[in-house]
Amino acid sequence: MHDRDAVARNGCPAATAAAAYPDRHLHRHRNDIGIRRLSRTDRGTHRMEDALLKERRAGDRVPFAMRVMVICDALAWAADVLDLSEGGCGIFRPPGCLLREGNVAQLFFFQGPGPAVPVSARIARITERHIGFEYHEPQNVPPTPP
Repeated sequence: MHDRDAVARNGCPAATAAAAYPDRHLHRHRNDIGIRRLSRTDRGTHRMEDALLKERRAGDRVPFAMRVMVICDALAWAADVLDLSEGGCGIFRPPGCLLREGNVAQLFFFQGPGPAVPVSARIARITERHIGFEYHEPQNVPPTPP
């Protein structure tokens, strides 16, 4: 496996660099001393997994297996939790979900029969596979009853 950054730094032929960066558009540049190098720019949208790595947040995300009921106005969806943090959570987007970025929803976290933990949140990001929520108030990981 080639080191992708080394491929770009060493000025390999564009075809080699393009193979190493199939999702990038490559540009040729000359630096101050006339050496050619390749730079790259992103094309298209980022996947949520890539965006999660770049985000700044107050707490670390913790993978967590539990269920959540998402209620927005008169609509509700049951979903699986992807991960939790003190400031928000990620869930797998349920089929038929009509929510949009910026919507405010009430989340009810549960692990089985018994009481659920209500948390108010705003949808911070949404993709075809995931939804990211930002809590209105910091929560324990996992959320606990008030």
